[in-house]
Amino acid sequence: MYWHGAECGRDVQSQTSVSPSNQSQMIIMMMMVMMMMMMIIDDDDDDDDDDDDDDDDDDDDLIPIIACRVFCFSCLLIINSLYFTNILIIIIYISGIIINIIMIITIIITTISGKFSINISSHKKKDKKKTKIATGSVKLWKLWNLV
Repeated sequence: MYWHGAECGRDVQSQTSVSPSNQSQMIIMMMMVMMMMMMIIDDDDDDDDDDDDDDDDDDDDLIPIIACRVFCFSCLLIINSLYFTNILIIIIYISGIIINIIMIITIIITTISGKFSINISSHKKKDKKKTKIATGSVKLWKLWNLV
């Protein structure tokens, strides 16, 4: 009749250890959550088929999309690092942190250059030419959007 003995502690340790089958199930579950988040975020792109005049608004809509994806990706990486202690997972985690830092820097640069381009285009006299200040960062956004 042992209630809080050494064998009880051994049973608790064996229950809390993550087996490889649980690891694969968790990876599949996290990938499904990530895909669901990306599908939920990408649903807004189908509504703007009729408006060809407002091309500037499409670039502004990318900021919450990328921020939400970066947030979800970092949350999944933190959950991964809590459960797995593989060298590969640690490398993926460190690379994810680097990607998050790069994404935050590009979002800041693009919002600043977007404000400048809006100010420059508003002072022109009904000129339809678009300023090309933020094109490099928008292309970088679209590259990250594919990842």
